[in-house]
Amino acid sequence: MEPNAQLKAAYEQDQEDRKHGSLSLYRDAQRIKLVRSLLEQNKLKNAEDYYRAALIMQHGQDSDHYKQAIALAKKAVLLKPNHKQARWLACATEDRYLHSIGRPQVWGTQFVGTFEYSLEPFDRHAKTDQERIANNIPPLQEILRQLRAMNNALTEEQSE
Repeated sequence: MEPNAQLKAAYEQDQEDRKHGSLSLYRDAQRIKLVRSLLEQNKLKNAEDYYRAALIMQHGQDSDHYKQAIALAKKAVLLKPNHKQARWLACATEDRYLHSIGRPQVWGTQFVGTFEYSLEPFDRHAKTDQERIANNIPPLQEILRQLRAMNNALTEEQSE
């Protein structure tokens, strides 16, 4: 089955917006409206459609968007179990969802902060490294190394 062309175009626009730093809440909202319409019309047919729809929903503004993105990413994985991007997206969106409802993230994918990055709140024991690796997420020590590197880069940037 061919991927949905309308969804593919919306996904590519979403990625272009983010690549060039020209984020638009209006355009994000329009894409979310499109995804919901396509879902209502049963127009998503394959793993790539569900992955693209999930990514668009993950760029929403509230916990309902994130919750729907998790379900869409999981559907993509169900249709194509080796879809590494969809596996990662389901986990990253779960962390984003948990953060949005005031609960600790469990995978370690959400780095937050302005003057210093943090993973907190983060339940480091909720997932094992084996679970992380199976879902295309680095082991905990690599995540913590990445956090230190990001903060070191911020410190260097601030001292210039």
